[in-house]
Amino acid sequence: MSSRWIALLLAFAIGGATYWFYARTRGDTVAASSQPPVPTAKPVSPQTSSATVPKRAPDRPVLPEQGPPRPMLPDGGGVPTPAQLYASEARDLDWGPRTEKEIEQRLAHLKGGSLESTECHVTQCQIAIASADTDTLRVAIGELEAQHGLAGLATSMLLSAPEKRADGSLVLRAYVSFER
Repeated sequence: MSSRWIALLLAFAIGGATYWFYARTRGDTVAASSQPPVPTAKPVSPQTSSATVPKRAPDRPVLPEQGPPRPMLPDGGGVPTPAQLYASEARDLDWGPRTEKEIEQRLAHLKGGSLESTECHVTQCQIAIASADTDTLRVAIGELEAQHGLAGLATSMLLSAPEKRADGSLVLRAYVSFER
């Protein structure tokens, strides 16, 4: 007996939900139909010669003939390069040699290249790493950035683009900053 009541209740619930959904959507239609119609585009009469024809999109991008001036890139005159920042610092006669020695000890066993020069000023050092080709230079950069390299010692490193020498070898300059 109870299963009949459950089935009857379920049928009433489904019927009620269906009626509610129908009434809700019908109500939206009725409310929408009571509003004034939205004007559409005017039909073009034969007397009107200014019929608008939709434009076709260009096949490829086209730059405008004339327009606002294009933005210019800064000439870099106001922003100093890392080499200029390094050169502007004075040499610290106490800290510089000690830090140079520490860097030389840490980078003495570079597999990808050799430490060519090291010079430290007040908070920055410039190091030069020489290598035979780009593949070995990549290995040297990886070792430079490793924990046994300068990662635990320096606060930041900025690598320059490798310079190619007349004999085909490469030299990479790095500007290393320290917190003192």
